Amino acid sequence: MQNNSKRKNHLQRLKNLKRKPQNKLEAWLMYLNNLEEELEEIAMENPAIKKAVTIEQAFMKSKIERRIYELREKAVRDEVSALAGARAEGEAKGKAEGKAEGKAEGKAEGKAEGIQDSLCNYLEARFGKSSLELQQKVRNIEDVNELNRISKKIYSINTLEEIRELILQ
Repeated sequence: MQNNSKRKNHLQRLKNLKRKPQNKLEAWLMYLNNLEEELEEIAMENPAIKKAVTIEQAFMKSKIERRIYELREKAVRDEVSALAGARAEGEAKGKAEGKAEGKAEGKAEGKAEGIQDSLCNYLEARFGKSSLELQQKVRNIEDVNELNRISKKIYSINTLEEIRELILQ
């Protein structure tokens, strides 16, 4: 709140200023405060302000120019709004796709872990500690189809060496 009153005081002092602006900032502030009597003199000394005054005068004279400006501004706002909407839509879609992918991956990983556990439990029960190396190899297989292939054949094999060949295929 204090900043607003400070600004108002500075602007009021500019209105009461009876001298030429000391720098570009003062010149712009005087222009923006519509200090009509000094405006022409300020514009003559500052090319950027002169250009702003010329554009402003042309703009205020022509309803067509003003309407074109308003339509252009509306188009810019519409484009910004459309881009923001598209971005939000894209983020929502990406989030949904990521969630679905994560679910599918989690399901596949869970299935693979279940098959790995089953195979390792079988190897442990049937061959004990001598199957530890093969159990580790089974744990490293992540492809569910490969694990299913091994699972379908492992129960009909009699020796640890035959299981080793099956797993290493």
